[in-house]
Amino acid sequence: MGIGDMVGRWQRNAWLLIVAGLAVAVLSGAPVAADGSGDVVASCTASPTTVEPGETVTLDASDSDAVFVEFDVDGDGEYDRGDETDFVIETTYAEPGTYEPVARSDDGDTDPCGTVVVTESPSAALSISPRPATAGEPTTFDASSSSDPDGRIVTYRWDFDRDPAVDMTTEVASVDHTYDEPGSVTPTLTVEDDDGATDTISRDLSVERPSSASCTASPTTVEPGETVTLDASDSNATFVEFDVDGDGEYDRGDETDFVIETTYAEPGTYEPVARADNDPNATDPCGTVTVETNEPPTAEFSISPRPGTADEAVGFDASASSDPDGEIVEYRWDGDGDGTVDRTVSTPETDFVYDDAGSYVPTLTVVDDDNATAATSRDLRIEPATSVVCRADPTTIAVGESVTLDAVARGDGDPEATDPCGEVTVEAANDPPEAALTVSPPSPTAGATITFDGSGSTDPDGRVVEYRWDFEADGTVDRTTSGATATTTRSPAGAYLGAVTVVDDDGATATARREYGVVARPEPTARCAIEVRTVRPGETVFVSASASTNASQYALDTDGDGEYEITDRTDSTFEVSYEEPGTYTPVVRARGNESSDTVECPTVTVQEPSPEPTTEEDEDDDGIPLLPILGAGGLAGLGGLVYYFYPRGGGGGRGPDRSPNPDLKSQATRGRYETGVFALPTTSGTISVPVGFQPDVITVAATNGARTDPTVDRTTGWSRGIVHRTADGLVHQSLTVADDARSRDQSTAAISDDAAIELVRHEDDGPPSRVPVAVSETTTTGFEAEVTVPGDDPLAGDTRVLFTAISLEPGIDAEVGFFETPTEPGTATVDLGVDADHVALSAATAVDATDALWTTDRGVAVSRGHAVVDDEGRPSQVTGGVSAWPRAGDAAAATADDRRAIGLLYQDGVDVAGRTTARVTDLGETLRLRYDRVYSGPHKLGSTACHPISYLALSTDRMCPAVGSCRLPAVGAETTVDVGFRPTLIELTVVPAAPGETSTDRTAYPFGWSRGTAIARDGAIRQYVLHHAVATDPVPTGIDAPGDATDATAGTTGQVASDGGLHDDRPDAGSRLDAPTFDGVDIHPAGIPGPGEPAVAAEPTAHDDGRAGLWLRRNADGAIVGREELRVTATGAAGFTLATRTVDTEAAAPDDERSTVLYRAWPALDDLDGESTAAPESWRGDVADAAGSDDTSTTNDASE
Repeated sequence: MGIGDMVGRWQRNAWLLIVAGLAVAVLSGAPVAADGSGDVVASCTASPTTVEPGETVTLDASDSDAVFVEFDVDGDGEYDRGDETDFVIETTYAEPGTYEPVARSDDGDTDPCGTVVVTESPSAALSISPRPATAGEPTTFDASSSSDPDGRIVTYRWDFDRDPAVDMTTEVASVDHTYDEPGSVTPTLTVEDDDGATDTISRDLSVERPSSASCTASPTTVEPGETVTLDASDSNATFVEFDVDGDGEYDRGDETDFVIETTYAEPGTYEPVARADNDPNATDPCGTVTVETNEPPTAEFSISPRPGTADEAVGFDASASSDPDGEIVEYRWDGDGDGTVDRTVSTPETDFVYDDAGSYVPTLTVVDDDNATAATSRDLRIEPATSVVCRADPTTIAVGESVTLDAVARGDGDPEATDPCGEVTVEAANDPPEAALTVSPPSPTAGATITFDGSGSTDPDGRVVEYRWDFEADGTVDRTTSGATATTTRSPAGAYLGAVTVVDDDGATATARREYGVVARPEPTARCAIEVRTVRPGETVFVSASASTNASQYALDTDGDGEYEITDRTDSTFEVSYEEPGTYTPVVRARGNESSDTVECPTVTVQEPSPEPTTEEDEDDDGIPLLPILGAGGLAGLGGLVYYFYPRGGGGGRGPDRSPNPDLKSQATRGRYETGVFALPTTSGTISVPVGFQPDVITVAATNGARTDPTVDRTTGWSRGIVHRTADGLVHQSLTVADDARSRDQSTAAISDDAAIELVRHEDDGPPSRVPVAVSETTTTGFEAEVTVPGDDPLAGDTRVLFTAISLEPGIDAEVGFFETPTEPGTATVDLGVDADHVALSAATAVDATDALWTTDRGVAVSRGHAVVDDEGRPSQVTGGVSAWPRAGDAAAATADDRRAIGLLYQDGVDVAGRTTARVTDLGETLRLRYDRVYSGPHKLGSTACHPISYLALSTDRMCPAVGSCRLPAVGAETTVDVGFRPTLIELTVVPAAPGETSTDRTAYPFGWSRGTAIARDGAIRQYVLHHAVATDPVPTGIDAPGDATDATAGTTGQVASDGGLHDDRPDAGSRLDAPTFDGVDIHPAGIPGPGEPAVAAEPTAHDDGRAGLWLRRNADGAIVGREELRVTATGAAGFTLATRTVDTEAAAPDDERSTVLYRAWPALDDLDGESTAAPESWRGDVADAAGSDDTSTTNDASE
């Protein structure tokens, strides 16, 4: 037998033994476990173990190792459920208590299932007081009668209106709740005991309206015993009570009809009161009842003449009538005594005419203000009429004029009867009027409006009532008006004679004539500018003819072949593109006034397309190839070009040096700048300002004295603002300060988020008015502005507005907003909304809210500051501030600081009472300011008021500007400002204070700073400036009279400062800067500098002020003796050069009195895109050679 057979046989025998054993066990009656073993085990659990009576409990013995189990449900030793083969049962307990259920297996093995506790539920009880409840008054909910038989109540859940929500959860049994409105509610209480059992109870509750009284008394003035009605029918009450005489005792109670009648026996004043539902808080006075005893009037009258005459008036006078306790209000006359009232009047005098002679008994009845009456009568005899009546006509004549005397005989005639014919007045002969005529402008352009003004005409003995206008003095009246002015137009050019004939109120006339010459309309002058002149095929080129003059239509010959592809355009900006490489010279044609002019534009170079993109890494360490950054697919929209990022160096004060944005665009759509001026219209409306692109940020500034007409203004003030184009629309901010030269309580400040500027205009009557300007739309070529000009203010228009327009590059973020100054020194943090590297801050005193205009008799001040950070987060900052004490002749102050960004001054007369100053300590997503001074005192609007600060925050990338300050260059010298890059747009502010100092001067000019801009383009520099100052000292030699628009020296056009209206009783005050009258010079000279060469300032044209800063100069006596003008003379690869020239200045101030120049310079984007700029040293050398040996330099570095 093999091994396998032996194993198989052993297995068969083993199974036989097992079966035999089982059989023996069964036959012997021994229990056998389900798994075949001999151990039978019971195992049981109960769930849940804490229940309420009747709640199901599951007993689970499924883990028992048995054939069947039995259950002793209540643990009393008797197994109530047996032979359970599914091992799981459900049971309930009817009575509270503790139960110990047990499971038993088929062999008698037992296992307790656990302790089951049957708890007893709590009982909820609720009482409400008062019931019904009253709306508006507390209602008490009391659940203290609730109980729990086997524990305690731990939570009360209150639902006062039985909605799905629990209104209150408490651990106390009593709460109060007040219902706001009357109505029916069902409050519900749910109690929970310490075993988690609950019970709920609800109550119906009516909420009633609270009691209220409403009472009126009528009438309120009576005599003793007269009935007065007290009406409380509008009360909300069950019943009312009345305190009739107002003595605190309620005389009439439980009145359910709410209306009673009462009387007062004694004269006096009574204050009755009604009370609702006996509620002391529900009372209402019915009004004051006055009880008085009236004394009747006395009637008296006189008659004149007495006797009277038939057909002639007889006068009756009742002035002697009286009323001892009032006044007589009515006179009733019975003229003939027949018992019928013939006339009722309110005055004591009247008259009657009797037709027939005879005897009459006229009667008078008078009525007083208490309606009491008195009557009296008089006897009257009427005699027959006289035999003659005479009248004179006319009664007023001139010497020699006729008078008619008309006499009529009546009756039988009486030789002694006479009658005066009346008084005749003979006047002296009429004096004729005197005519006067002025024509303005004296030399109008053909077709332009001409104003004829006859307001100087007078009449010595009357007034002028009519003006007859003969515009060409040809004897024909062209127009007749009652007003003193008329307008017309004349064509063609030539000499004319106009006339006005005035007519006075006596019909007399006089004529005045005036010669005037009409000049031919100026011919147009074409100008052309192209900002980006090197492009790729298909890229957009912007061609601007906006500098053209006297033109209304424009045409463009894009390639200079003599054919104009674009014609008859009113828009002066064109967008063109070229498909083929090469050079093109466009030609602009400007048409206007029935003539035209053409000019060649700068040449446009269209470059060959660049090679296809390559994935090979450039071996040059100076650049970083774009392809590895974006990947091959990332260059799909870049025209097959390979772009490199070149790291740039920067000068002091410039922001972080960043690489160009990977989301590159063509040069025609990159960041761009423009600056210039426009004039406000004299009437409300919309104006369009072309800049050659769609701007994202627009800054504007205006001052009352910088105008386009020869008028001067009594208001000296500034308004500056920002407009930001966002995806949601245009966001505006403006800040305005102004001082009235004629009033000590008319200093004004305003801040607004609805307008870009708001010029303040002071008037003789009423509060100051405002001229708001809001940008309504930006276009692809510029922007449009809505101007609102007060209709009754002739000086509101013609103000020059200086603007800068900036188009931001892709990826550059901007945000504008307001925040407030703190009340104490310390650090303040402002969330800017962008990761900013540049912020501009503007603030003013005397204002504490947006869209508000504040007028004060205290000082007003304004602060303007800038800050930028470098790559390491170090801020550079600068600020300038000026202030004025109300009215010309008082003090002004100024401050300049290159260590802070906010500098507000608070004046107290000639002294500075305090200041609020802050420096930027960190700039990024938040702006952190350290306020080292915060003024709180009487010289601000509210001693602890907070001033709003307007901000513009920019994440500028490579467009980050440089900011800083320098001293105003000495006359004849130059100052070079190193900013670390070639600037395109330069903004300058001249502050009348030395750098880092604060100056005050009783004779200084309020807000005497200037604001200017310069832009370098096409090898030339255009410059603009605004300035306004009010002088209060003697009139300097050469100024004809205070307020005249003439310069300090005869024969020179330009600036003027008047005396504030304090001399010769002149009404106006102010200063003006005219557009210079230099000969026209093309701002695009033929020789355009190449890359790295400096731009040179051109002579100004009619569209270019030729200077970017201004400072008025005074002699030792304080009189204005001239001015200093600041110019940007050149720009180069690392900065710009400033120079000052003097105009008619007798003596220059010492160097330590020089003003401060604050600057913000924006980088030339084309330079940054192309090759590296020349080193600053070589640029400085070039400028020094050009400027001469007097050149000085300044370098602003963030580490200083």
